[in-house]
Amino acid sequence: MILKYILFLFLLISCVSPGGSDYIKLPEDQYPDLKPIDISFSKISNDTVLLSNGLWWGENKSKLVTTDTKVITYTINDNLSAPYNIQLFEQDKLSGLWASGISIICSRPPDLLVDSSKTVHIICFEPFASNIYDGKYVHYKMLNQNTVSGLYSKSDAGSFSAYDVQLSNPSNYASIYGSAAIDSDDNIYIVYNSSTSKFNYGSVCSSGSSDATGPHSITMRVYDGSTWTTEVIETDFASEVSYPKVVVTDGYIHIASIENEFKSLLSENSELSLTTGQTYCSHPFVSGIVHHIYRAKESYEWNKSEVVNLYVSRTLEEVYDLQLILKDIVVNEQKIYLLLEKTDEKRPLLGLFKKSFYYLSSTEGSSSWSQMEHIQGSDLSSYGYHIFSAKFFIGKDNYPYIFFYGVDIDRSISSDIKKIFGVKNIASQKYVVLDTQEDNFFELYTTTNQSGGQNSNDDFQYFLVAPKNNLGTILFPRLLQLEY
Repeated sequence: MILKYILFLFLLISCVSPGGSDYIKLPEDQYPDLKPIDISFSKISNDTVLLSNGLWWGENKSKLVTTDTKVITYTINDNLSAPYNIQLFEQDKLSGLWASGISIICSRPPDLLVDSSKTVHIICFEPFASNIYDGKYVHYKMLNQNTVSGLYSKSDAGSFSAYDVQLSNPSNYASIYGSAAIDSDDNIYIVYNSSTSKFNYGSVCSSGSSDATGPHSITMRVYDGSTWTTEVIETDFASEVSYPKVVVTDGYIHIASIENEFKSLLSENSELSLTTGQTYCSHPFVSGIVHHIYRAKESYEWNKSEVVNLYVSRTLEEVYDLQLILKDIVVNEQKIYLLLEKTDEKRPLLGLFKKSFYYLSSTEGSSSWSQMEHIQGSDLSSYGYHIFSAKFFIGKDNYPYIFFYGVDIDRSISSDIKKIFGVKNIASQKYVVLDTQEDNFFELYTTTNQSGGQNSNDDFQYFLVAPKNNLGTILFPRLLQLEY
C-alpha cells in the first residue's frame, strides 16, 4: 500500500508544472442541494494562437465577459516577444458559433468590460515606442452594442508621460501592472502600480544587481463617460505592489494586490529552491504579502491591510519557497472573498512540498479577515484533493462558489489517477465533483472578475481555459461551460 502511494506521488509530481471562517452558518436544510455538474468545451480558435504560458497572463485581468446572448473573450498570438496582437472573439450562446472581432496591440493582456447597454469596453496598456514597459492605458469602446466587431473609438485614459528618473511621479507614470472594472453606473476604473522606484537586474545568477529603494505607489483613474480623473491611492508601500485587481460594488472600491519584489540577495543565491527545483537566482522575485486596499465610494479615505504576510518568522528563501500567488477576488452581498495558492507547509506529501489552494473572507468596511481554509481537506490531512486550478463565481442563486480542477488523492491511491472538476458552495461547505480525463496543463479564468462579481442569471457559468505550457494535449484556447 505504501509503495503504491509513493508511486502515485511520483506520478502526480511528474504531471505538475515547474484556519477558521466567519461565514454565516445557516441550518443545513436551508442551503440548496448541489446537483450533479456537467461540463462541455468549445474551441475558440482553430489556430494555436494563445500565448502558451497561460498562467503568465496575470490573475488580475478580466479576460472573459458575457451579455444575455454573447460570450466575449480574446486570444494572444504565440509570439513570445511583446507587444502582442490581441484577437477578440464572440460566441453566440444560442448557436454556440464563434466569430472573430477586432484585433489590437497591447504590451500585456487587456481587460474586457461590458456596460449596462451591452457596449464592450477594452482597457489596454500600449507602449509609447519599443520599450513595452513604458506606455499608457488606452480605452477602446465598441460603437455597436453587444459585439466586438465593427467600428470602435480609441482614446487615452487621461494623460501619461514616458518614464523619466527626474520627472516621473505617480500622477503621470503608469506601469504594465494594472486592471480595470466597471460599476453599475457605467463608471470605468483602472488601478495600476505607479511606482517610479526601479530595481537594477544585472546578469542572471551574478552580483551587481540592486533592489528598488521604494517607497512604492498605486494609482487609480476613473472615467465617468466623458472625463478621466486621476487619484493617487498610496505612495508609501515598502515593497512593490503588483498585479492589483480592482472590484467595484455599489458601496465600495476594493483592490487586492500581491508583492512581487526583486531581491538582489536572491539573484546571487545559486542554491536550489525546495519548491521549484530551480536556483533562487534564476528568478529572484519574491511574493510574500497580499494587500487589501479599499474605500467607500463617497469617501476619499483609503484603508489598507496586510491580509497575508509570510515574512513573519521566515527567512527570505523560506518565503520564496512558499510561492504565494493571488488567484482571485470576488465580492458578493457585502462579503469579500480572496483565493490564494501557496506551498502547503503543514500538509506535505511524504515530506515533498505541495501547493494548495486556500480561501478567506472579510466584510466590506472591515480590515479583519478569516483564517485561510483549504478548498477541500485540512492542514493535517495528507489526503483529499490536490488542486491544480480554481476560481470563484457567484451562482444564479446568489451564493458564492469555487470551481476547481485537481486530483482525488484518496481514490488515486487504490486505482489509476482520478482527475476531477469540482464545485464547492463556500457558505454551506458542500461540494460535488465530476471525473474527467483532462490534462492539468491549463489555467482557468472566469467571468466574475468585474463589477463585484455579480451573477448574470445565466443557466451556465463560463470559464476560459488557457494552456499554461506546451506539455498539454490541447494547446488552443477553449471555453468551458459549467452546468451546476
